[in-house]
Amino acid sequence: MALAQHVEGRRAATAAVIAMIVAMTYVPTSVEGHGFCIEPISRQYLRSKEFNEGGEYYVEKWAGSFNGGGADAVQARTIDNIDPDILADYGGGDVWIVGAAWDKGERCPNNNYLESDKIAVGHGVCGDPPQGGLDNPNTYSTPNTLWPPISTYQSGSIIELKAVINNNHWGHIEYFLCDTADMDDPDGVVTQDCLNMYPLDRDETDWWNSPIDPDYPGRFFVNPECRGETGETDQSGRPMLNDGEVGLDNGYINTGRYHLPNIQCEHCILQMKYYAYVGCHHPGYHEFEPEWPGDCAPEKEEWLPHKNPGCSDEGQKWGNVFFGCSDITLVADGETSSTAPEPTPEPTPEPTPEPTPEPTPEPTPEPTPEPTPEPTPEPEPTAEPTAEPTAEPEQPVAAPVYEMPVAMPVTAPVEEQPVVDVPLEAYTHVGCFSDNKEDRVLEAMITSSAMTGAMCYEHCVDRRATYMATQYGFECWCSHDADLDYARHSDDLERVDGRDYGLCGTRCEGDKAESCGGYDAFDLYKITEPTEPEGEEYVGCFADDRDDRLLKNEIKYQPDMTQAVCRTYCEGFGAHFYATQYGDECWCGTSDDEEDYKRHGYGSCVAQCSGAPTTACGGFDSFNLFKYKG
Repeated sequence: MALAQHVEGRRAATAAVIAMIVAMTYVPTSVEGHGFCIEPISRQYLRSKEFNEGGEYYVEKWAGSFNGGGADAVQARTIDNIDPDILADYGGGDVWIVGAAWDKGERCPNNNYLESDKIAVGHGVCGDPPQGGLDNPNTYSTPNTLWPPISTYQSGSIIELKAVINNNHWGHIEYFLCDTADMDDPDGVVTQDCLNMYPLDRDETDWWNSPIDPDYPGRFFVNPECRGETGETDQSGRPMLNDGEVGLDNGYINTGRYHLPNIQCEHCILQMKYYAYVGCHHPGYHEFEPEWPGDCAPEKEEWLPHKNPGCSDEGQKWGNVFFGCSDITLVADGETSSTAPEPTPEPTPEPTPEPTPEPTPEPTPEPTPEPTPEPTPEPEPTAEPTAEPTAEPEQPVAAPVYEMPVAMPVTAPVEEQPVVDVPLEAYTHVGCFSDNKEDRVLEAMITSSAMTGAMCYEHCVDRRATYMATQYGFECWCSHDADLDYARHSDDLERVDGRDYGLCGTRCEGDKAESCGGYDAFDLYKITEPTEPEGEEYVGCFADDRDDRLLKNEIKYQPDMTQAVCRTYCEGFGAHFYATQYGDECWCGTSDDEEDYKRHGYGSCVAQCSGAPTTACGGFDSFNLFKYKG
């Protein structure tokens, strides 16, 4: 099911990795959010709440931390750190140094920007330092041994890369790949020169996700926000990183299909670079006049709205770039090669290497061997193209196999994840049903390397869900829909190239004796409804409307909510009615007309009271209504 089969729960396994870098962590307090990669799982994403529930989580609240501190900070740091002769050869610090390299003819074979190590001295290649100063510690541009690969793909295949844009500054994204075996020190900090060896090209049929510039085939033009809001692009599986607050939890998914190189690597690093389009324009922007996909943003002004001077023009503010790195493995698939293509030769001779300060790495013990990964799923069958598709065309995409990060030894003991203890009667198995990634049956997803039905239940019942489902061995999906059409893809069962599509039987990662769905299939469970309230004051369960509420003076997030707690609370407002909702909320009604509270019809009250789990306290946009009887 899923946003690339990842998330929430490599919690215990990642805790050790995070413990080793937390000493270098700096959390900014006031910066702007922009963009980061969620598939493959980026280093930033790995440190979020999705992977660390129940303990500390360290990802910066605002994704603006991933741009090396901002354009001005990168400029100042570059001038301080670079060899003076090199600086003079690349504009003297008055122009954006990456744009100056472009003007000198230093470009990747696909016309991506080529930022060599000798000029990439003002920022960490994976997003550091965080915004707020020049000397903040690095977190993500740290030794590779701290970041074991957790995703496996087939070499030479098409990969879906997903980036979340929190604050649309237009512009474009470029992706690069480094095989760490090509580095002088594979265990050290990844270098930009290594990442430059494999600039990725988009798949030529990916125009629906974003227009493709044939002169710049590696560019993914960031979508206008309306494409995510209107559903023109797939937004399923959007993760929650920090309790839905501003910053990382705002934004929309930008999915691009790219070709992976025909190499095999035990540890490759995928780099995302988001070049924002503020202050200056990038080469080719003014000339690019495609047919813009979708209906909500048919004009260029909605994609590239400014007519700014060039980024390397003298006197212009330096380009603002956001970075991220993901750690992956590439396995054999057909013909492969073990050597990287030669990068475009630079026209000027290489000067004497300049000293580039890097954070002092802590001693890193050898990682324990990783378990053998599960076989990588075969790509999906290719859909027949149409002349003028009205929706995103189907393409075979490499399905990743996510591995548990290696838990490295740490000086302090790592607290084990508690065993989830849930009574069997809490949920009932409905059956196995097919899913469709273009039309998901359930709407909210997490993943865990310790996934079980009990773990999924705990997650979904906290969200007041009516149904829950496990899929792919490590995914959990939830739905609030009491009338869920869970069988709508039930005729999609098939077997292709030896793989069952739409059939369950994949073992749960946390309990091999338990089934957790399958490939494009899920084991569905009905969460047992709590009992309906009783007593002479109980009126019934009714639907609510957030835009037309009659109940007010609410209290929320009460850990001990019961009918009695709500009754006592609303007495203080002279209320005639009181109501429990969403399991932990209480609302008060001052109207004495019972019909006022029934105007939106009956509801579905299946949420357990936080203070009395066997009794219902409303539901999702539904409330249990009570009337004072003296």
